[in-house]
Amino acid sequence: MNLRIIKNKIKLFIRVVIGKDLFEKLYLRREVGYWPDIKTPGTFFEHISYLKLYDKNPLYVEIYDKYAVREYVRQRIGKDYLSRIYGVVDNLGDLPVDLPDSFVVKAAYGSGINYFVEDYSPAKRKEILLLIEKMLRTRHLYGELSGQWWYKEIPRRLIIEERIYDKVYEVPINYKFYCFGGKSYFIQVDSDRFGDYTRTFYDCSWNKQDFTFTYPTQTCCLFRESLKKW
Repeated sequence: MNLRIIKNKIKLFIRVVIGKDLFEKLYLRREVGYWPDIKTPGTFFEHISYLKLYDKNPLYVEIYDKYAVREYVRQRIGKDYLSRIYGVVDNLGDLPVDLPDSFVVKAAYGSGINYFVEDYSPAKRKEILLLIEKMLRTRHLYGELSGQWWYKEIPRRLIIEERIYDKVYEVPINYKFYCFGGKSYFIQVDSDRFGDYTRTFYDCSWNKQDFTFTYPTQTCCLFRESLKKW
């Protein structure tokens, strides 16, 4: 058993013993340096914790399901914005026989549970099947570890999806919009996620902000002009 698995088991055990509410408060206290008031949230992190603990909106299950959300997107802005899907797998027998040279295996029920395939061949099929079996066993683990209840409600399935490339970075730039009361206030831009990972925040006029978390901000502006056009 590796160290990561041991840490995860300890984390889950502590959450069960002390309860998810106290666990969330202790976690936030360690991460942001103040005792949160989750039931009457005021700060961004308090609002996120409130959603995890008390907001049971069933829509979250649909929009966090990386397969079901495709229909949500199609109905609102059209199918042209969706990547190509080669198959949906909920057991090993569902893996398509004919696959392109490159693709992504992505879990519908979590975040960061992905596998990038290059130069696919039938000889690699056994290796991919073993990985898929392991990924399917993580069905409830991500939701339990993150405290995000909606992930535990998402069906156990993997998406075999088109791999999209970026001319500057290996993977496309990732944009996240921070909305409060239905209005967007900040834009998070993650670039070079498998290299020199950077995370930069902008306001909605693309003015760079002086804060970040986890990763350093982008020092150069290779994508700045494309952001303005976008």
